[in-house]
Amino acid sequence: FGGAEDGGSGVDMGRVVARVEERLHEAESDVKEAESARETAVDEAEEGLRGWDQRLSTLRQAATAAKQRAIQAEARYEAATGKEKERAQLDERLRRENERLNPLKNELERLEGAAAAARER
Repeated sequence: FGGAEDGGSGVDMGRVVARVEERLHEAESDVKEAESARETAVDEAEEGLRGWDQRLSTLRQAATAAKQRAIQAEARYEAATGKEKERAQLDERLRRENERLNPLKNELERLEGAAAAARER
């Protein structure tokens, strides 16, 4: 570039170079700013994901606990239902036994009454 101007074209090469360097510096600054913004966004996204992972883990734990409680409640229900069935069977056996014993009871009462009447005579 032999002098301040390029062969009479009226273009000052020093100014052009300075202008290009200035724009290059601005572009580099913009790139650094964009990279910093991207890193910040990535960090924030990762932080958000960690929060969601924690929430998901908490929900999984709650679901597991709820499932266990449901299993226990079902077992208690089954046990209670079994006891109800057993009680119903025992009640039925007692009813049948009472039906079998009622005639004997009636006969015993009749005999006791007759014995009491005989003693009074």
